[in-house]
Amino acid sequence: MSAVRWRYIPLLTESGSFHMAADGFLAEQMTEQPVLRFYRWDPHAISLGFHQKTASINMELCRTQKNLDVVRRPTGGRAILHAEELTYAVVIPRKSPIARGGVHDIHNRISFAISGGLRSLGYEVKLNSRKADLRQHYSNDADADACFSTSAKYELQIDGKKVVGSAQRKFQHTVLQHGSILIGSEHQSLIQYMHYTAEQQEDIAQQFKQKTTELSRHSDDSVALAPLCRAIQEGFAETFHCTFNTEPFTDDELQSIRHRREKYRILERHVSEKDNSRT
Repeated sequence: MSAVRWRYIPLLTESGSFHMAADGFLAEQMTEQPVLRFYRWDPHAISLGFHQKTASINMELCRTQKNLDVVRRPTGGRAILHAEELTYAVVIPRKSPIARGGVHDIHNRISFAISGGLRSLGYEVKLNSRKADLRQHYSNDADADACFSTSAKYELQIDGKKVVGSAQRKFQHTVLQHGSILIGSEHQSLIQYMHYTAEQQEDIAQQFKQKTTELSRHSDDSVALAPLCRAIQEGFAETFHCTFNTEPFTDDELQSIRHRREKYRILERHVSEKDNSRT
């Protein structure tokens, strides 16, 4: 049996609205070919889950930051500050065996592939097998707003601390899963931009320290992006017995993605609405 061929879109640095539009665009296509891509955020951005309210974000403070955007993801989940990280996105056709079962089944398969790549680089990554008490977690409003303040089942951990956070959504023809592979600790700065009391900030800061870690803490050298992308790609190839065609976005795809960016903007839309209200 011949190996399944995936599309690989090389590492791309772009704005948050571009990346969310790109992931949404890929997920809305009726494709027979799975897709793997990696990206970085410029400027840094806070992303909110598809149904998460913006009221938890201090938009006025975000407006003052030149290197910060606020966007909405096409997937669910809670707020994340994307800064010192590598972001991955996987799009799987619903017909694929990888897409069988429920959310946790799919998440577990993809996480296993990522973990294989990270372990090949020497990181002692494990899948969390314990289910978090999310009822207790979500009873605290501050906890409920920040993604990396807890670890769900099948999240990837090093030394019992979360190092990869992912979100998933099923579309008509595909499943989209994307997530943050933490390289540095800048994600912890999220609490500065949330409407938290001083007590809540201190509590969430402690949870970040207790429940998250970064690849840089477990490496003697700086984390190089190219080998990291290559290792994770190889983890997918080994796990799913697939090969890759390297295919960057085409000009037509880029045009379609740029037309979709407005759907995922929050900060710019917030500014526009406020400015319009003054006229």
